Amino acid sequence: MKRDIQFSGVLLQYFLIKDHNLDLVYVIGIREYEPYPLQLIRTVPVVSIDEHSGMLKTLFCSYLLGIRITDVNEQQMYLRVFERRFIEILDNETIGTTLVLTLQ
Repeated sequence: MKRDIQFSGVLLQYFLIKDHNLDLVYVIGIREYEPYPLQLIRTVPVVSIDEHSGMLKTLFCSYLLGIRITDVNEQQMYLRVFERRFIEILDNETIGTTLVLTLQ
């Protein structure tokens, strides 16, 4: 039985996280997906990632990739949003918060 993969937007900025207990890789990123506002999400386990073509596939969704976050402090800031939440392993995706960009 083939499962349809749903396109779920663009991860404008993202980074990979590894669950060492389950040997799975997830992505946390800032997603742009009309008609919703920007959202900080955590995906379900990653099936494939091709940074050259800019495509990420999880068990249920596919995303276009933007810029990879390499700054450890910035990664930790985004991880804190999810640290106290119960997150299902196979949930479609987890929305941590909506984001608003403010020009200064």
